[in-house]
Amino acid sequence: MEKSGSDQHFMTDEKIIKEILKSAGIKRGDVVLEIGAGTGNLTKHLAGTGAYIYAVEIDTELCRELRKRFKGVRNVRVIEEEGLKYIDKGRRFDVLVSNLPYSICEPLLRRLSRTEFRKAILTVPKLFYLRLSATEGNLYSRMSFVFSRVFRIEKLMDVPREAFEPRPRTDSVVIGIERRRGGIQDFLIRERMLVKNAAREALCRHSGMTKREARSVVLRLPGEILEKRVGELRVEELEMVEMELFGKKG
Repeated sequence: MEKSGSDQHFMTDEKIIKEILKSAGIKRGDVVLEIGAGTGNLTKHLAGTGAYIYAVEIDTELCRELRKRFKGVRNVRVIEEEGLKYIDKGRRFDVLVSNLPYSICEPLLRRLSRTEFRKAILTVPKLFYLRLSATEGNLYSRMSFVFSRVFRIEKLMDVPREAFEPRPRTDSVVIGIERRRGGIQDFLIRERMLVKNAAREALCRHSGMTKREARSVVLRLPGEILEKRVGELRVEELEMVEMELFGKKG
């Protein structure tokens, strides 16, 4: 569940907002999605790019103020809805820009793994970024493994608490995300499929194998893994699938 307006932290630092805008690489005519538009501080700069801005905000009062602020701005549309539900409807966009509540960071990335887009610029809590980028230790998890394979993730800048009003309890980080292409990525996003079927399809699609060839490769895996769904695999099992079928990540 996304946060209501009273729980949100609105970015007010103009310098950081301009850096976010620069990193997004928005082109005139792009479709830009902003989740959690809040008071419209970032929306104002997005509107100046000549792109079509869909400013999604869950809070009714904030939406009312946003519509007043951008009345007559023809390339900005304010939408009162949860950001995750908006993406679930399959809406097309080129660039996503968002200052994310912690509660939707992981669910949003799961949706983005199955969504076509050029780039996402996200402001996330620092701890979430550390979990996302971990390769070992206590912060390393299934989430770390999956998202590091599905996305190219780049840390763009640190954001201090003072950049928001009201101030959050933690520092934040701006990250840039682009989707990767290839067999392991195609396999990982098929969470509801059995491993044996998801792996076969991913190998056929990205390695040029026939179904028979792919099936023989997939059978290298232990039977108990083959009969699980992709979304049920533990990180150790995912590492085994990657090594046996797709080659170790280099």
